[in-house]
Amino acid sequence: MEQTSLFIDYFEYYTDSIDDSQRLNTQHLLELNNAKIDEINSKISDTGMLWFAGITPYSGYTYMQKRQFLGDRYNLEGYDYYIGGLYIEMSNMTRLTYPGTLLPLSFDWRRKHNANDSNSPYFDGDPDDVNWYNLPEHGNGWMTSVKDQSAPQCNEGCYAFAPITAIEAAAN
Repeated sequence: MEQTSLFIDYFEYYTDSIDDSQRLNTQHLLELNNAKIDEINSKISDTGMLWFAGITPYSGYTYMQKRQFLGDRYNLEGYDYYIGGLYIEMSNMTRLTYPGTLLPLSFDWRRKHNANDSNSPYFDGDPDDVNWYNLPEHGNGWMTSVKDQSAPQCNEGCYAFAPITAIEAAAN
């Protein structure tokens, strides 16, 4: 911008605190977050993706908290709102919806390999507590569920979980 001006006709500054301001602020932030979740779920539905957005431990983080936790250039593409289903990044959707694709319309490896059947070698006996929106199966098959390290900075070795999870996936 060059040669920009700002004119303020009226300015009022309050020094008294507003009763219940913290509760009102929290309520407002929750309403904004719910509106964002509704918008994400609408986009998910419109594009035919198979995952669901909702309130998670990360969805309530402010921009600065996410920046501190994930660095300056992060784009989670909605993953911070992921609560269940088959997560697909928006940036990969063009490849999945390309006309003439050989990809199936839907695929659930848990069903394909009977991972929710206690007699299956893929059954881990430890289903995730996730809202699967009327899907008859519950569980995560043979992958350990994601854990929240509960801190923006990783001082306890949480960096080790990513390669361990990759090794677990390859081994299983």
